[in-house]
Amino acid sequence: MKEAVLQMEGLTHRELQWIQHAPPFVGQLDFMEFCLPACGGLDTIPADRIQGFRNAADAIEAGFAPCDECKPV
Repeated sequence: MKEAVLQMEGLTHRELQWIQHAPPFVGQLDFMEFCLPACGGLDTIPADRIQGFRNAADAIEAGFAPCDECKPV
């Protein structure tokens, strides 16, 4: 049921799979930004160009800035 609702809200199959197994925060290595796993910008980023973080403080300490689109902090 939840998957059907998320699909109606516009999430792609890849985004749904990612959300089910994603860390709480995701860093984009090309842009040095971190996002929430449901951020729309992540759908185009190759899996080898992302890094997971347990919390926002870890992402910031690693040199990542918060995403302007999903505003993870």
